[in-house]
Amino acid sequence: MSAPVGRGLMSDRKRQANRKNARRSTGPRSASGKERSARNALKHGLTVPVLRDPLLAPEVASLARRIAGAREELIDLATPVAEAQLHLLRVRRRRSELIDQALRDDSPLSGLMRGLSTA
Repeated sequence: MSAPVGRGLMSDRKRQANRKNARRSTGPRSASGKERSARNALKHGLTVPVLRDPLLAPEVASLARRIAGAREELIDLATPVAEAQLHLLRVRRRRSELIDQALRDDSPLSGLMRGLSTA
């Protein structure tokens, strides 16, 4: 049997309620819910700073060295510029993917996107 609730340990009743709730929490079940959930990774991935992405951090360092050129003392100034540039490239790439998808799909935005792509 568990210790009283006020002492930092959970009661058996509370533990059972938590387990019951956890069994019901299985994530989205509908197709639209699953689709929305699948987009979360992308949405939150774009908010991750470029330097925290292990695949992009070396690119930031390389671009910063190219920006600074032979002047090593400029690396600290060139790094945020390189990070911003790579972030913009990520956002532009995703925007392009979304436009391509809207043009392929039969969504309400596809007509608007077609008009924008020919402008």
